[in-house]
Amino acid sequence: MKRKRDLLIAAIFLVLIAVLAIGQKFLESRAVAEAAGVQAPMFEVDPLWPKPLPNHWIIGMTIGVSADAQDHIWIIHRQQTLEPKEVYATTDPPGASCCLPAPPVLEFDQAGNLIGHWGGKGQGYEWPESNHATAGALLPALLGAERAAAQLPTRARPRELWVTSTTV
Repeated sequence: MKRKRDLLIAAIFLVLIAVLAIGQKFLESRAVAEAAGVQAPMFEVDPLWPKPLPNHWIIGMTIGVSADAQDHIWIIHRQQTLEPKEVYATTDPPGASCCLPAPPVLEFDQAGNLIGHWGGKGQGYEWPESNHATAGALLPALLGAERAAAQLPTRARPRELWVTSTTV
């Protein structure tokens, strides 16, 4: 009986040593892979991006961010999410010279410079109350694919709908 117990303890001890050896090999191979540079990308917030916007514009809650083939960054934001005290310049009479909501669609270069903007309520078209689209799909979503194709003879980028900046 004692001999059986001693053999059982020895067998358990050998299995435990084998499991630990296999685990060590697995961890060593994982460490080699990590040392080889196979890691997830690291991202860092740039607090100075984008650069200050013209015309005392400010951005509301951002709901879409996209990059195009030219590495331009497109942002869609919700103007209606700005608090009344953030947009005093929109009151009648204006309560301050700052600030105004930026147009809903903004295009930036990699350095954070505003290079284009469009969208919002205007004459001749209706702008949706809620901007649920990305920069690449916004025009077809607003006009419908057939209307967009009819109005823009070639596959046009939203650049054709930009407005020029004017100082307020």
